[in-house]
Amino acid sequence: PLGLLLANGVFLLITALLGQAAMADWAWRIPFLSSFVLVAIGLYVRLKLTEAPIFIAALNKPKPKALPMMEVIVTHFKPFFLGMLICMAGYVLFYIMIAFSQIYAKSAPTVSEAGYAMGLGFSPQSAISLAITIAISGKYIDIVGRRIWLIWTTVGVALFGLVLPYFLENGTTLSLFWFLIIGMGLIGMGYGPLASFLPELFPTHARYSGASLTYNIAGLFGASVAAIIALPLNANYGLKGVGIYLTLNAVLSLIGLWFITETRDRQLL
Repeated sequence: PLGLLLANGVFLLITALLGQAAMADWAWRIPFLSSFVLVAIGLYVRLKLTEAPIFIAALNKPKPKALPMMEVIVTHFKPFFLGMLICMAGYVLFYIMIAFSQIYAKSAPTVSEAGYAMGLGFSPQSAISLAITIAISGKYIDIVGRRIWLIWTTVGVALFGLVLPYFLENGTTLSLFWFLIIGMGLIGMGYGPLASFLPELFPTHARYSGASLTYNIAGLFGASVAAIIALPLNANYGLKGVGIYLTLNAVLSLIGLWFITETRDRQLL
């Protein structure tokens, strides 16, 4: 998400300075060439990082399992399954914000066979508050706890789904602006804690496999499914259908958070 924020910010800045024609003709090369700077910085940071003591200690233990993913599913199924539920709302919201809302805003203001609007007919204004809320969540989850922070954030996602039609139906550039600000802010508030919450659900020898498998499998049932059904939902049930779908996924995430335990003070093993 931070990479997405930087990429969009650079493209918007260059477009504003040089214009659409220059961007389409030659200026699009500037962001791509600039990315080499970020690659160099990332490489430098990675080479300077050292492993945490618990990982160094794990290297001195018996050889890890040959199939760590199977161990995650068989031995640590509960945190894997609940963690997957917790990620669902964020994935669905991310797709709706990044793809669906952009398509809806740019599409011609036609009506589906069921009588629902399929677009607004104008280019959306890009406004991303994601980075700010990631930074805020990263600071305060150590104070209030990962679980409580995610519960309140997910409740916000559920409510956001219910009011989604009021932002987009007969929407204006102003209503779309606030839709993007609030939606991307909620993504940041949920994404920030997951970076520490998911790994803390698993023991050291299965931490990487557990966190990555949980997050990516959730993507299959979150963003992938949303990508398939969001537009048909809008065509057949209107924006209310899309919003209810988001709210239902938030409820699934709340169920996962209800049964999971707080990890803030957990001693990592």
